[in-house]
Amino acid sequence: MYRVRPYRPFALALLVGALACTIRVIQPAPAATPGGGGGGPKPDSAKKDLPWKPFAEVTKDARVQTGLFTVYLKRESAYLALKPEQLDHDYLMVTELSQGIGELGIDGGSDVRSDLIRFHRAGDHVELWVVNPYATATPNTPMAHTVAYSFGNSVAQSFPIASIRDTTNELLVDLVPFLRDDRAWAALVARAVLDPEFEAFGTVIGTERPYLGAEGLREFLLDWVAPWDSYRSELERTIDLGERVLALYRAFGRGVGSTHEIESRNAWIWTFRDGKVTRITGYANAADALAAVGLTE
Repeated sequence: MYRVRPYRPFALALLVGALACTIRVIQPAPAATPGGGGGGPKPDSAKKDLPWKPFAEVTKDARVQTGLFTVYLKRESAYLALKPEQLDHDYLMVTELSQGIGELGIDGGSDVRSDLIRFHRAGDHVELWVVNPYATATPNTPMAHTVAYSFGNSVAQSFPIASIRDTTNELLVDLVPFLRDDRAWAALVARAVLDPEFEAFGTVIGTERPYLGAEGLREFLLDWVAPWDSYRSELERTIDLGERVLALYRAFGRGVGSTHEIESRNAWIWTFRDGKVTRITGYANAADALAAVGLTE
């Protein structure tokens, strides 16, 4: 009889697709706006005592994407432009898996979580709040003050202001530190996915030693891609082996100093115990991984 492992799909969803998520932001009905939002005099970005660069300089040569929010994509940065009326306003942020693996319930478009969020300016920073939707009261009443005191909103991230557009008072913040927060990712993985005795091994030169714990997993992944200037992989299929799962990938990489991209097939063997990952072994050659579990193509 097949033994159900209820947590394994969740573990795979986080580890196989953790770096391939899509975030959608939806604007609900207008919410009550607290004071101190985006008003005030327009700053003069030419003043040398301001802690940010001119808007035109920060966004120069950036690729612009428009929608509910405007985003400026520039090399390693993703600048979000916030208009004054978009501050202290509630939005629904839906995080989804942008790509599935075709089984184990891990499907592209599956919701990871949903949060009610709000952007709030605090001095030279913009805070991303996760709003508490469960305790509310009529605005500007004593009960509203009680709710705010007892059931405050969580500050998920504080973004330094990168620039302000003089003509519109739009604020510019870089989202990359939030989207690529290794510490937050490691904390999530350690708490929800990894066994306390987790270890990772690799067959790529420089990764043969054991890597322990969530920080070890992060270090292992960095060592795995260290020889490459650019590296990406596409999941081909997974094979359920009981307490282990074999994941086969097609990888594309451009070596350090090279102008040519090469293609290869690699694989990972995931070992589970009580619904959590105890071991990951990475193989640079998919055939070696298949042989390690007694299989062939």
